[in-house]
Amino acid sequence: QLRLDMDAGVVRGGALGINEAAPAVAEGVVRITGFTPLLQADEWLALAKQSLFDQGENESSGPEVAEQPLQQVPPVKAPLKIAVDKLRVDSVMMLGQELQDVVFTLGLEGAQWAMTVATDWLRGEMSSAGEGDPVRLAIEYLDLDQLPDFKRSGESSDAVWELPALNVQLSNIFQSEQRLGELDFELHERSNVITVDSISGELAKLRLRSEPPAYLVWHQGAEAYTEVQASLQFEDLGQTLELFDYQRIVETESGAFEVDLRWPGGPQDFSLLEGRGSLEVQIGSGSFLEAPAGATGALRVVSILNLADIVQRLSLSNMIETGIPFDSVNGEIDVRDGKLTVARMDVEGGSSFQFSGVSDLQTKSLDGQLVAKLPVANNLPWIAALAASLPVAAGVFVVSQVFNKQMNRLSSAVYTIGGSWDEPEVTFDSIFDKTPRGAAKDNTAAGEATSESVETAEPAQSVSP
Repeated sequence: QLRLDMDAGVVRGGALGINEAAPAVAEGVVRITGFTPLLQADEWLALAKQSLFDQGENESSGPEVAEQPLQQVPPVKAPLKIAVDKLRVDSVMMLGQELQDVVFTLGLEGAQWAMTVATDWLRGEMSSAGEGDPVRLAIEYLDLDQLPDFKRSGESSDAVWELPALNVQLSNIFQSEQRLGELDFELHERSNVITVDSISGELAKLRLRSEPPAYLVWHQGAEAYTEVQASLQFEDLGQTLELFDYQRIVETESGAFEVDLRWPGGPQDFSLLEGRGSLEVQIGSGSFLEAPAGATGALRVVSILNLADIVQRLSLSNMIETGIPFDSVNGEIDVRDGKLTVARMDVEGGSSFQFSGVSDLQTKSLDGQLVAKLPVANNLPWIAALAASLPVAAGVFVVSQVFNKQMNRLSSAVYTIGGSWDEPEVTFDSIFDKTPRGAAKDNTAAGEATSESVETAEPAQSVSP
């Protein structure tokens, strides 16, 4: 139902009720309310700007108007404001995207406009102060669990999005009914490249550093790809793991990540399997924790670096009361060609560890090496460990009797890690060799020995009870 207030051929105001009675008419406003199954927001915005705000075209007069009255919009006394008041919509098409079950509000006056949408998973406002100004997008609530797949119907892989310049503020980001944090950033589009920069805020207890600034670049087209660089700081990394539904295998006091990743497609197409890049890890003091047994699937991805689980498989857990404390962790992780490579992961503390290895992301297989440097003294209870029929401890005990001088100083045991994410296999390899596997073999072939190596004899490559 449509009402128009006209005086001498001039539109003074209007009211439109969709599937309900039209509201009262107010001068200078076209008010819209009601319910509709479909709203083409982009088309209505374009029509409103063309028909109601371009007075140069709408104030035509003379014979030409009389000859073609059906092709002309009645002239307006002054620019009318459009006010969409809590219009209930089953489906809204806006910026090329479809939103379901929306309460829609719009204020449009000249080049200024403000629009709000509210759904079960999104509440926010989009506004523009004038032509040529960046569009402000303020999201009050966003639930990542219900985020739709942002692809246009029938869109090809080389489709290009044209977006206005946006200043974006995400105030409350939720997932699994937990608040993850907030983000602010600026978005620009030029020559089919969408750039997100000036990113600040916190997500899952990870704070974005301002220097160097984080950014994301999406190169659109037939060979589309996305790249992201960010410096992230955190306090307790265990809280971050829990927020993403992973096992809490570590607790820390402080740390940082340096992320540099690239993958084919858009930001929503992120995949470790197809991506490549690096992650640098720097962590202060903390402790590796024993995680609950029985986790499978995605939860086991973290178990590649689950040191407490590996040490437990070494039958050394009797030496550790509550986890494995450390003073620092420094490492480098590389993703490329479907493989996740831990170039190094150095854990320093009372008991120090060095881990390196490769995991095939497709088969979820492991191929790595762990060097455990455990301080050993004569009073360490190896006899008690031997009585418990612990094979690794038995091997260490036998060797300690032969090379007592070295055992009093330091014991370094090398283990091979294989198997899969779900079932890692830890095998004792050698004693006293702290160097990486390749370097150890080279030194052995050259007849060399380091100061940490056995001085009287070459160590056996395997020790068993």
